[in-house]
Amino acid sequence: PAAECGDDGVTLTTYSSPAPCTNDGPSAVCGAYPSISVNCSDQGKVCANGKCLVDHCDPNPCTDPPPPKCDPDGVTLITYTSPAPCVNDVAGAVCGDYPSSTFDCRTDDKLCVDGGCAVVPAPGTAGDIVITEFMVRSQSGSDPGEWIEMVNTTDHVLDIGGCELKDDGTNSHVISGHLLVGPGALLLLAREDDGYTADYHYTNFFLSNEPDEIVLKCGLVEIDRVNYTDTWFDLGVSTQLDPDMFDAAANDDEVNWCPGTVDYGDAGKKGTPGAPNVECPGAQVGWCRLQWPLDPPDSTTAAGTDLTVYGRVFLDGVTNLTTGVDEDPELIAQVGYGPDGSAPDGNTDWTWVMAVGNPMWSDTEEPGNDEYMGALNVAVAGTYDHAYRFSADGGATWTYCDRRTDDISDGSKDGYQIDKAGSLLITNP
Repeated sequence: PAAECGDDGVTLTTYSSPAPCTNDGPSAVCGAYPSISVNCSDQGKVCANGKCLVDHCDPNPCTDPPPPKCDPDGVTLITYTSPAPCVNDVAGAVCGDYPSSTFDCRTDDKLCVDGGCAVVPAPGTAGDIVITEFMVRSQSGSDPGEWIEMVNTTDHVLDIGGCELKDDGTNSHVISGHLLVGPGALLLLAREDDGYTADYHYTNFFLSNEPDEIVLKCGLVEIDRVNYTDTWFDLGVSTQLDPDMFDAAANDDEVNWCPGTVDYGDAGKKGTPGAPNVECPGAQVGWCRLQWPLDPPDSTTAAGTDLTVYGRVFLDGVTNLTTGVDEDPELIAQVGYGPDGSAPDGNTDWTWVMAVGNPMWSDTEEPGNDEYMGALNVAVAGTYDHAYRFSADGGATWTYCDRRTDDISDGSKDGYQIDKAGSLLITNP
């Protein structure tokens, strides 16, 4: 047998070979192996793991407990005491688990933060919490996949428990319990989990597919608000704030928001719920539409002759300044044509020409929008698609515009759809 230590922790017993052998018919029966016992204490040692070893546990070196920490529930403080159990080993002392105890910080009307019980303040100043991303319409019909992301812009932990998530109508939800958000940390609130895990689930608050508001109010203080319109969002795509614009004033301006681009979940949705936002590509128009003509015979013309085509656009802070066309050097309008049934974005088979503001335009019909006009001249007879595109950053990026079919599919509102392009019929002269 292997050497073994006695229960007294100092006696080492070793065994030698051979053991006495007794013949028992067809087999041998081995007796007890000769043994020798020694007292390790005579060497100033202890017996451990079948050997006389230096006692690394005398004195007990396990006297450095871990610091206090908070349980993930945010209210339980876990503390540790010394010493931990010590096990002697050939390589040295092996420390076991330090004794621990728990304390509910709510006993003192506090929360657990950074390894201690502390009073965690609610947001008290506008901009302490900033709304950074939201999903208005994750799918058609009933939409449990709505969510709202916020960031703590302060240098300390905040508790938004008891704060109200509301709009200017009847939607209102008071956040229950404690909901902590660390300095610079993101917080994800949602109706249900849908390809993400929310920090909190709310009820009685819905993001309308029409113009609506997202308001966080703590006590009497409105901490942040976003007033969005139906030009801010597309189906299945979040609306995200540029990460360089995380403050309560910047997120009031549509120009600082852009569509989400990162896939999440399993249905092709785009956004970064609970994760850092992607930098916006630059200024983008809020909305645009191919206005007229849309189909033959209105869009029929002979090869080599001009056909004037109209398009409309909205860019907050530009097109809504006056009732006429408010031109801006960064706002560029172009009308183009290409092969029937083709996508225009990045397609070298499409031809684009500059459009100018319609001098006869008055926005009484569509307040805030401007109308542009450009002439297409196609040399070869045939059937083509035609569309508008607008740039708000001097041509660096473009928004492509098809026709309106209903309130939901209105120009660029739901992205460019090939089957909703204009149809251009060019005849022989």
